[in-house]
Amino acid sequence: MTRAAALALLGAAALALGAGSTAPADEKQPDDPVNVQKDVYPFLRKHCVSCHNDVTGTADPSLTHFQTADAIRKDAETWRAMLKTVTAGTMPPAGRPKPAKKDAENFAQKGQRVLEAAKP
Repeated sequence: MTRAAALALLGAAALALGAGSTAPADEKQPDDPVNVQKDVYPFLRKHCVSCHNDVTGTADPSLTHFQTADAIRKDAETWRAMLKTVTAGTMPPAGRPKPAKKDAENFAQKGQRVLEAAKP
């Protein structure tokens, strides 16, 4: 499966399940910066990269490069699609352990804050 097809599939799954933004628009986000290595990547390591990696090729797209805020912002399209699938509960897939809803929401909110921090 090509990267473009994988992104389209992730986006379609999120839309089909009615996934909206990862946080309400009127919800004030904390001012403290997100530490990607401490606050974001551990969730990916625990729930995603065992399949979504460059080595095994089990699932596309690879998410192993999302270890810094710059990497997240550089590939924002993939990042947003991944946040939507986690929030919608379509990832991890059936048969794989699901994160607690609170953990998934916390991850998605912090992941969105990384993108928002880049806006002027």
